[in-house]
Amino acid sequence: MATSPTRSAGPRDVARAPAVAAGLLGLLLLAGLVLLWPRGPLPPGFGETLAAGHVERAEVLEVRPSDCPQVPGVPSAEGCGTALVRLRSGPDEGSVAEIPTTGDVPISGPGELVLVTRPNDVAGPDAPYALADRLRLGPLLGLAALFAAAVVALGRLRGLAALTGLAVSLALLTVFVVPAILHGRPPVLVAVVGAGVLAMVVLYLTHGFRPETTTAFLGTLSGLACAAAAAEIWVPLAALTGSTAEEAIALRAAGLEVDLAGLLLAGIVIGALGAIDDVAITQAAAVAELARRDPNATRAELRRAGMRLGRAHVGSIVNTLLLAYAGAALPAFLLLSLSETSLVIAANQELLAAEIVRTLAGSLGLVAAVPVTTRLAARTAAPR
Repeated sequence: MATSPTRSAGPRDVARAPAVAAGLLGLLLLAGLVLLWPRGPLPPGFGETLAAGHVERAEVLEVRPSDCPQVPGVPSAEGCGTALVRLRSGPDEGSVAEIPTTGDVPISGPGELVLVTRPNDVAGPDAPYALADRLRLGPLLGLAALFAAAVVALGRLRGLAALTGLAVSLALLTVFVVPAILHGRPPVLVAVVGAGVLAMVVLYLTHGFRPETTTAFLGTLSGLACAAAAAEIWVPLAALTGSTAEEAIALRAAGLEVDLAGLLLAGIVIGALGAIDDVAITQAAAVAELARRDPNATRAELRRAGMRLGRAHVGSIVNTLLLAYAGAALPAFLLLSLSETSLVIAANQELLAAEIVRTLAGSLGLVAAVPVTTRLAARTAAPR
């Protein structure tokens, strides 16, 4: 009795497999998003503990300079005086308050908008106000508008999609990642799910539903998994607690029982996402372009050409990642330099050791994403 020949996987099956895998992983990420979603209000007292007082907007009417108090052995300060401000928000809106000024928050003169604070438990016209900071929303919004115009002018519809993806990223971090951690969800799991959903939404929103995007999404997830695994292993190995930052001290002072080491791990995963998805989409697009230029190229040829491009890209992006983290820790470098601490001792301190682990774990994710993305892209682009 003759048997029918076994059907071999054709080009359509090869191209469909990454899409099926991406769909299943996307559903898994969305399920994790639903399960970890923060529900209910935060426990009371956190905001009152962290906030020094109610913050209100005010307009400077007059500045009266005066001499700063002299402290023996300390260089004399500048910028002290008294400012008359008209409150533009809060229960005392429209009234005039007198606040002391120091050189810590310099005021340029009348007409400037500033932020002032009053104690949480004091209200009314006699409430004491203090200068908190200058109001910078105008310049920040101007720079954001210039950035958006430049992106749209260069990228057109693709640039508009990129800006939409940026807005989605900020929204997801604000409404899911941060509240979920504050509600006591595991920080690492929240970061992995949040980063995976961000990668899925932003990649498909920016680059469309194309085979290259699916390949980049799978490569990004592989890089994120590698970065998370490296951080999960080396954070406890290096005995990093995550409790040296001022923000961590403030969280503990607020009575928030958060896993600070887990928070450090979550930060590593979120921080590595931007570089990893950049590498993944570049690799996928490069291999697809190589296949279009040479339709007769085999998978092996596309892999070799793609890996040559990937090595060059990784070399530059790893350096970018290092400089980004080094720039964030620059004040710590300055303090250690002034204290004449040796490089070995400085690297041993948790403040710098955490940045080292952050950089290297993220870089491992980058390195892992390149071969995975290149191999998947070659299988999708070439039938042979």
